[in-house]
Amino acid sequence: MLGNEKVLKETRPTVWGFMGEFAIWIYFFLVTLLFYLSPARLETPICSYLESMGCEKAMYLAWSIVMLVSAAVVSLFRISMKYLVYSAVVILVPVVYKIFGGGEELWAGQALAMLFAGMAFVGIEIHRRAHRYIITDRRIIIQYKGPTTSHRRDLVYERIQEFVLTRPLLGRLLGFGHIYPVTASGIGTGEDAVLLGVGGGSRRLAGFIAKKRGIRTARARSYMSLYAIPEPEETYELLVKLLGASESAPYLRELVNDMKKLVGENEPGEKRQDRRGRRGRS
Repeated sequence: MLGNEKVLKETRPTVWGFMGEFAIWIYFFLVTLLFYLSPARLETPICSYLESMGCEKAMYLAWSIVMLVSAAVVSLFRISMKYLVYSAVVILVPVVYKIFGGGEELWAGQALAMLFAGMAFVGIEIHRRAHRYIITDRRIIIQYKGPTTSHRRDLVYERIQEFVLTRPLLGRLLGFGHIYPVTASGIGTGEDAVLLGVGGGSRRLAGFIAKKRGIRTARARSYMSLYAIPEPEETYELLVKLLGASESAPYLRELVNDMKKLVGENEPGEKRQDRRGRRGRS
């Protein structure tokens, strides 16, 4: 900490703030388990439709498509490609096991895929605990120290324009929220966009016309904002108070300087000369 800097509050994200992450991996686990058990009403139509591939490969292909499409949708809404990458890794586990592990059947490695999905819960908790938010009387310190990467963001109140508090439905029920510090450079905001497209084609001509409309909204990564913190209203009020104090400080300093100049100009000439003489003798 800087000299005379006081720590007013220290917090980190609640586990409830990452329930979306847990839900995604629970979904991956249940889909994998469903295809692993292969009930007859699921296996029969898939194997009959892809009869030329063989039932084992057909079931594996169907499982891969469901996993990839689901991950692509999640990646689109979460604005992150990591879910698509994780899904691809889970899909490749049975193949790698069969090639390098000596498995006779492709589905023999699916238990490992479920184990990998289960281990993601531990990874999410490690990711949550890697966050640390420190609020002082001079700045906000946002730290992230993960197993492979680390981030740190120091925000001085003079550079912050406003704070935006958002509370999703789950946050209102479980008592957490997100606070986004917005700076003049636009850090702390993102864009929600809608893409409307019309396409057409023929043997000689094909085309696609698209129009995009978007609005600026408060958004930032968990290591760039106060993400899923408990008691968000209390923290928000504290930050707004500190922001107001930082905005008035320059004006107060300017007022003090003006008053000093005014006092110096109105001071009698003899006192000013006497004071200057003392300074010269000293």
